[in-house]
Amino acid sequence: MTDMTGFVCTGYQGLTIERLIQLAQVAYKPDLVPKEAHHVLHDSFDSLQNAAHAGCAFCSVLVTTLHGYEENDNWIARSWRGAECEPGKSLFYHVQALPHSEVKVSIGTGSENSQEEFARVKVLDRVMVQIGANSITEQTGSD
Repeated sequence: MTDMTGFVCTGYQGLTIERLIQLAQVAYKPDLVPKEAHHVLHDSFDSLQNAAHAGCAFCSVLVTTLHGYEENDNWIARSWRGAECEPGKSLFYHVQALPHSEVKVSIGTGSENSQEEFARVKVLDRVMVQIGANSITEQTGSD
């Protein structure tokens, strides 16, 4: 049997803190994944789940985390319920129904002043993962 300790899937190839900083310099959004500059981990939620089932440590964390966050109408994971989260109310349940489910990552800041320009940011302390489009309009293709 192959030792899968520390195994990460191909979605993480080329993903380094330096690369995330470069992307933030291209398009910086303090608390959102920028539409024009992010790292694509997987082209779909199914691909993320497959990588998690294959043993990718990072993908497993993402999938497990989605089970414990309750969807709150704005798709921001803020209401951690853990094992108490009802399956039909979890972010995991809701992202399965998305027509476009690309999994992307970027870094930002939890700064109180979310309008800070990138050049003034001193600490990048938030890793943001987004599944799907940046807006309902992009998700559905409607105007």
